[in-house]
Amino acid sequence: ELRSTARLGYMTDLSTEYYRLLTPSGFFLQPRAGIVREPVYIWANQKRVAERFQQNLNAGIEAGRTIGNSMQISTEWRAEDTRWSLTTGSGGGPYLNGTAQTGLLHVNIDKETSGTVSPQGFRLSASAGALYHAVASSNAPIAMLSTARTWQWKDRNIIGLTADINSYLRANVAQPFRFTLGGPRRLSASSFDEYRGTDTYLARAGYLRRIASLPTGYGQGLYAIIGYEAGEIWSPEAHAILRQDGTTGLVAATPFGAITFGVSIGDAGHRKVFFTIGRLF
Repeated sequence: ELRSTARLGYMTDLSTEYYRLLTPSGFFLQPRAGIVREPVYIWANQKRVAERFQQNLNAGIEAGRTIGNSMQISTEWRAEDTRWSLTTGSGGGPYLNGTAQTGLLHVNIDKETSGTVSPQGFRLSASAGALYHAVASSNAPIAMLSTARTWQWKDRNIIGLTADINSYLRANVAQPFRFTLGGPRRLSASSFDEYRGTDTYLARAGYLRRIASLPTGYGQGLYAIIGYEAGEIWSPEAHAILRQDGTTGLVAATPFGAITFGVSIGDAGHRKVFFTIGRLF
């Protein structure tokens, strides 16, 4: 299968990959390449102090095995050329232009019953490896974990929990390779990618109550949601930052994905109204 994606607008994201099943038992090979060009905002005390421009040109290959309908194990090697330049303001470190390489082992398990709002299910994605030969960075181990669990209670109620951990094990890597927090479903009361660091965790809990059904073929229903988020981020040059917020809103589970409209209020004076399309848990 040849798969290509093009996203244009605020950012430019062009990518293509070729999936080749090698054996009936599930072994596969998947080369891929892509380019991402996007503005990146640098924040200080909720104020935008700089705008950077980031460009990544990448190519890599993944090989592994799919086991049944819910599990995949693979290894990946990726090389990228990165440009990190300043557009306005000051912040986000020096101008960078150079290459980096990444090697990762992936384990993915998906036993959710729906890709929008799953009443029951479990999902786990774990990766471990290293970033090496990266511009202005020390060689660094990488560990990434994302997991989600949902339960249905008395037909109309769904409880969901998620946890995400991303870490370079406190190694000092350059700004464009760091992890971020902030934005809808990633500390919803904060601005997009407001926090940038080498080590992060994010925990989310939500309660959904179905308040209306959608016509047959148009989705699972309309839900009211109450949620809580807590996340912490650390970087070598700054103390750890912990942020918490509460959210409330409406979720429509449709064939196009989960459409969410909500309000989030957090600590340190953070407040946001947000609208998203995509998986909720």
